[in-house]
Amino acid sequence: MRQIIFLCGALLAATGCEVYIEEPTHQHGHDEVCYEPEPYNWYAEVYYEHYNHEGFYVGECGEWYVGQGWHEEWCNWIDVCGWEFVGEYREVYY
Repeated sequence: MRQIIFLCGALLAATGCEVYIEEPTHQHGHDEVCYEPEPYNWYAEVYYEHYNHEGFYVGECGEWYVGQGWHEEWCNWIDVCGWEFVGEYREVYY
């Protein structure tokens, strides 16, 4: 396995390929491109995908801990530009 990984790395280096990482964008409408940064500067505690009743992907959601027991849920739907606030809840311990 290590030999395969090494060989792939050597081939990439020999061909001069470069790898770029970009923020996710969705195509909305015909010519509109939307830059969609997440609502906070840290990763969500959990991400999950949503599918409609026919099994087609419609977007992803995430839950962020925002402090003092509060969590917020935001969703990024494929037909809407940007993350949409869905709701919040608070963890209560007795």
